[in-house]
Amino acid sequence: MGYPLHHIFLLSALLFLNLSGPNGQCTTTNGDNCIFPFNYNGVRYVKCTNVDYGNTLWCATSLFSNGDAQGYGTCANNCEDSAIKTTVKSSSKKACNTVNGASCIFPFKYLGKTYEECTNVDYGSTMWCATSLYSNGEYNGYGICDLNSCKDVGTGTGVTTAYIVISPL
Repeated sequence: MGYPLHHIFLLSALLFLNLSGPNGQCTTTNGDNCIFPFNYNGVRYVKCTNVDYGNTLWCATSLFSNGDAQGYGTCANNCEDSAIKTTVKSSSKKACNTVNGASCIFPFKYLGKTYEECTNVDYGSTMWCATSLYSNGEYNGYGICDLNSCKDVGTGTGVTTAYIVISPL
């Protein structure tokens, strides 16, 4: 005798949630959360990629303050099957420190909006930035910007676009 349809649906939903990681988060085979977006060799990635690793899809698990991949891992099966990259504008970008000497991390998200430099949103005239991020790019920790430490990095003009499409294995 088979299970009632609602039991099968519930079991399927539980299996899906279990395989998707916390909140549907893409994870590595070691269980670390992937961090998106991340930069690698001047290209910004919003999903797992196989660049420089054959057929192995990988993602960033930690970032340098400029958004470049620092740590990485092999993407688990709960991640999407294909990797794409977004367009990266080669415009002026800021690098800043906080008054306590921590590096600001750009870009960061706050209340659903992405910031590429220090902001005063919700803090009056005080400029602040993210000093740590959750895996979804939302700020986790913050600091007061030392505006004298801010400098332009990676200045240029134009837009660089590359596409990488991976077929499901």
